[in-house]
Amino acid sequence: MVLAMGGTGVSPVLVAKNTGETPVPPNRHDQMQWGTTLLGEPMPIRFLCTSCGQRLSIGSRKAGARIECPTCGEEQTVPEASTVRTPDNSPQQASDDVPSLADVAVYDEIPAPPGPEPSPPAKGKTPVDAPKATRSQEESAPAASLSDEMILLPRRTLYVQAGLFLALGLLALAAGYFIGRGDATLETVTAREEAARQPVRVSGTITWRDMRDTSQGDRGAVVIFLPEGARPDALILMDGLRPTDLPLAEDSPALRPIRDLGGVYTRTGPDGTYSVELPDRGRYNILFLSKWTRRPADVLPEQVDREELAAYFDDPTALIGRQKYHWAFRDFEADDRVDYDFGEDRGA
Repeated sequence: MVLAMGGTGVSPVLVAKNTGETPVPPNRHDQMQWGTTLLGEPMPIRFLCTSCGQRLSIGSRKAGARIECPTCGEEQTVPEASTVRTPDNSPQQASDDVPSLADVAVYDEIPAPPGPEPSPPAKGKTPVDAPKATRSQEESAPAASLSDEMILLPRRTLYVQAGLFLALGLLALAAGYFIGRGDATLETVTAREEAARQPVRVSGTITWRDMRDTSQGDRGAVVIFLPEGARPDALILMDGLRPTDLPLAEDSPALRPIRDLGGVYTRTGPDGTYSVELPDRGRYNILFLSKWTRRPADVLPEQVDREELAAYFDDPTALIGRQKYHWAFRDFEADDRVDYDFGEDRGA
């Protein structure tokens, strides 16, 4: 068996010989306690030079022999057993061969690295006193010797990192406060706007006159209310909105742009009557399209009416067609009534 020791830790490298026997202690911790290798061979003898204090290590077969210190040359006898404790014989390290976590040293000033140990004076020479360290050097030097495995952290770095964490925490707290306050403010404004809204009920009758000058209800006429100043994101398509089209269902997607704008769309009943609820008070544009009366073929809608309707609909001229129409605005502050008579049919 050959035992090679590496570094300062106890990390034996074993090369087995074909001896036929392998005495093994109960466990590796006990092996370290007994001072033997993993296969039962004795550990080297470790001791200090009696002259210069140099740490020495020699095979156990040299116990009792006379040797010279390789550093100071002092002749001395090898002890029967180690007089110096191994760097680390802890059970955990002996069993796992894993170094422990490095220590952390915090300092105010960068400590000077430890210098080399002074060589002992040669025989017959008087040692020269080393210069004493200044007070500043003594204060800046660490209280204990620094190991190569220690992590050195300036105290200023710790303060800066703590300040950064504190600043980030305060920033996150402020951001959360303002975001929450913004959401609460938006909800409050929305709630106030909804509470301030006062729906208005508007009713009326749309009529026309037949050849005998008898007033008739304009059954199926189109009634549209659009809030003044509001504009749709995209122009409203006319398909399904004309009085000559088939009536739309209440939940038809074609009516959604008008409702999203805050307006209403309906058609009159068999007797020409209608009743709608405007979502809020204010000024509205009113568009009535007759079902039973038409304009002469050579009479076009008024230019100003077409321009104003173009702000809401994609093709005002096609929306109106040849039907008689009524385009006006009116203020509504309470329930109201709006009637209109288209007169005689001029389409013949």
